[in-house]
Amino acid sequence: MQKLRWTVGIGVGLALVIAVVAMAGPLNGVALAGSLEDGLPGAPHSPHGIGPLATVADTLDMSVPQLLYALHTRHDSIADLAEARQSESDEVVQALVDKAAERLSHTDNLTQEQVNWILAQVERKAEGFVDVEFPYGAAIDTLKPAADSIGISVDELVDEMQDGKTIAEVAEDNDVDTATVEQAIIDHRATILDEAVEVGLLTETQADILLDLFSSKVPDIVNGELPFGHLRDFLARRRPPHFPGS
Repeated sequence: MQKLRWTVGIGVGLALVIAVVAMAGPLNGVALAGSLEDGLPGAPHSPHGIGPLATVADTLDMSVPQLLYALHTRHDSIADLAEARQSESDEVVQALVDKAAERLSHTDNLTQEQVNWILAQVERKAEGFVDVEFPYGAAIDTLKPAADSIGISVDELVDEMQDGKTIAEVAEDNDVDTATVEQAIIDHRATILDEAVEVGLLTETQADILLDLFSSKVPDIVNGELPFGHLRDFLARRRPPHFPGS
């Protein structure tokens, strides 16, 4: 269980919460899902966050403090940093997927179809984690449907949020009703949960519970209460020291 929980930190919170549900039973899985939604699944402030950051740092031949310092001072995203270090962002994504696959290989009660589905979620969310401005990319499953419903790109939405606006305020600026954005975020999560049911990782009842838990928090997310206030404060709270060569 501990090995599997590590993987949540990659920014694949939902996918592996689902796996935890499948292996630990609905009560433990739902409790974990609820606790993760209070923050941001896979964000660096998460207790699981050091795992993916260590994988990224290793891939870029850096220490974690050097990685954080570089992202804090000189580079908007992990992809930008990778390019500056003459590496490819795809290499970083693949390293995160490989680490998740390694962790999953220690489980014996998931089918190959279920493992493949989980790893597909890992890859999709790792791409957001790497490509979108750090640390906002960890919230790609919220930002992407929100941006799409507003009619702007994820990068444009993040820029507005960096200027202090909430998702709701960005929607209002673009003449989009907040309820439309909220529903888009919920629908996106519902689609993923439906897929989890189809591959046998969740029952319909478990999926409904998880969706209800998530849906209850979406208004706070859109209005700036969760989880992006934590993101804005993260680097300021944990600003790493200077490391030569970072």
